Amino acid sequence: MSFSRRTALKLGSLTILGAVGRASAEQSGLTERGLRRVPDSDITYYLIPYDSEGKERSGDDGTLVSRKVLSVLKNEPITDVFIFSHGWRGDYKEAIRQYDAWVGEMAKCEDDIAVARRVRQGFKPLLVGLHWPSLPLGLK
Repeated sequence: MSFSRRTALKLGSLTILGAVGRASAEQSGLTERGLRRVPDSDITYYLIPYDSEGKERSGDDGTLVSRKVLSVLKNEPITDVFIFSHGWRGDYKEAIRQYDAWVGEMAKCEDDIAVARRVRQGFKPLLVGLHWPSLPLGLK
């Protein structure tokens, strides 16, 4: 069975519920460096920030979110990786708002979750959002 691009992306996002596990309920939505929990849900995705030079921005301790993503890929039975990026003129907060909304809405499609589990046994995707500074002075 094949899926359209729209369905495949939707299925990947919806089944993230089992991919990373339950997140703590922090007000900020960040569960650890780069791991974001969609408000009012157990759905998570990684958010990798880049600077205006195209280099990944590290945390205060020098860690890179991409290293965590690679560790998850190495140590968990991830079957699919879905990477998404916001459009032009979006700062970091806008990227988070868009990704939370997109992933949150997709999670409401329970029929698609059931199809994904039925069609592809063991389906376990990983969601990764990218933030690139596309707004003047919007690096944060």
